[in-house]
Amino acid sequence: MSSYYLLSFLFFCTLTKFSQSFLPNQFSPNVKATDYTHADITEAGILQAVAAFFETVPAPGKTKVAPDTLTGITDLTTRKLYDAYYGNSRVCLPTTSDVPFQNAIDDIIRYNNKVDQDHQNEAAWHFNGEQINEG
Repeated sequence: MSSYYLLSFLFFCTLTKFSQSFLPNQFSPNVKATDYTHADITEAGILQAVAAFFETVPAPGKTKVAPDTLTGITDLTTRKLYDAYYGNSRVCLPTTSDVPFQNAIDDIIRYNNKVDQDHQNEAAWHFNGEQINEG
């Protein structure tokens, strides 16, 4: 029976060597500049979703953009997305600033981090440990 436990332990050790996860944000301990955090993944997801939406709805006074024009932008940011979508019409439409959009993304990220901190072990808040039934 002891060989079973030894093999189980060794198997577990190999799994931990290859398992990966992501940390909440760039202020987390041991985060490298090249690491993707929960905040990075959230922001990228929001930007891609809005870019996909923008590709289906033309900007005021413009024609619809071609597929992948916005979703294909490298290192997508709110500024790059708004510049590509609104173009020169931003001069005519000063309310199209990307700042409120970036602020909204920052708020979502901040509250995601708060949930991670305040409700770390509560599945109902974010399916911690993949506890789907409890969530």
